[in-house]
Amino acid sequence: MTHEPLPQITSQGRWIRFALVALPAGTIILGALSFVLYFHNKERDKERTYAHATALRREINAADLERHAAVIRDANSKPDEERRAIIASYAASTLSPENMGYDVFTDDWKEGDTARSNVTARLPGTKRPADVVLVVAAYGTDGTDASLASLLTVAQAMTGEPRIKTLHFAAIDASSGALDRLISAIRGKNSRVMQIIPLDKTSRLFAVEWSKQPGSGVVMPAHPTHDADAVSAATELKRLITEAADRL
Repeated sequence: MTHEPLPQITSQGRWIRFALVALPAGTIILGALSFVLYFHNKERDKERTYAHATALRREINAADLERHAAVIRDANSKPDEERRAIIASYAASTLSPENMGYDVFTDDWKEGDTARSNVTARLPGTKRPADVVLVVAAYGTDGTDASLASLLTVAQAMTGEPRIKTLHFAAIDASSGALDRLISAIRGKNSRVMQIIPLDKTSRLFAVEWSKQPGSGVVMPAHPTHDADAVSAATELKRLITEAADRL
């Protein structure tokens, strides 16, 4: 009985067999490597962001408080529509990644013919990022210069310094639905507002209504009444925010 000679594997066949074995393994290795590189780069970008924000941090001081207040006072002298636009734009620009290192979110809407905006700067928490402490100053009415100036100054003093809970610094329009709109937006990101720290009469009224819901809390800080008190009031505000955001 004769045997047929076994077919010889050509060089082309060897390459095909090698490809069938090596390519799937290579795809798995490349996929795993891409996964590792993605998270490595993500962590590196995060470190750069915090380093940048930390470099922008500045201690609470009277000059910053007065500078912010002067801009807001000047805007408050403008017609209603114009002053709202100026203050919202100023808050967003001041809190921005370039100036304070925050992620800034702006929510624009209209009530009738009036354009309105909420401006929020977010500092993610370390251990309880879904729990939010919300620091709020309303704008668009007379007499809001001290409260918003205090918010901006304290935000810069805390930038790049994450707490246990997530912090939101928000300049909200002085309209009845602004706070509810902001809280709904936070809930839409699978987060919950644990406490609100309102800095002016208007936002306090909004916060008191909100606090009637179960599980809600409001911390009422002292409101700066004149320049001599502004630095100490802002320093106390920073302490209250830190205490609320670090409470387990």
